Amino acid sequence: MSIAKTVLHKFVGYLEAQASELIWKPRCSATIAWEQTQGISAKNKTSKYTGPRATKDTRAADERLLESLFRKEEVVK
Repeated sequence: MSIAKTVLHKFVGYLEAQASELIWKPRCSATIAWEQTQGISAKNKTSKYTGPRATKDTRAADERLLESLFRKEEVVK
């Protein structure tokens, strides 16, 4: 390996280590703390989503919008 490649390789490794220590780890800690304040558990994060966009029908949202525009029903938020 050439000297330039070796220096570049070590520099990139240094940047990755610094980014991990100074950016990634504090961000993870902050996210974990926020999730705890919101009552979000590991089980919540792995359970199947059942919210308004949980359908496999790609036209469901379009149909709800059209119905609301024609005053058949209100848009479900």
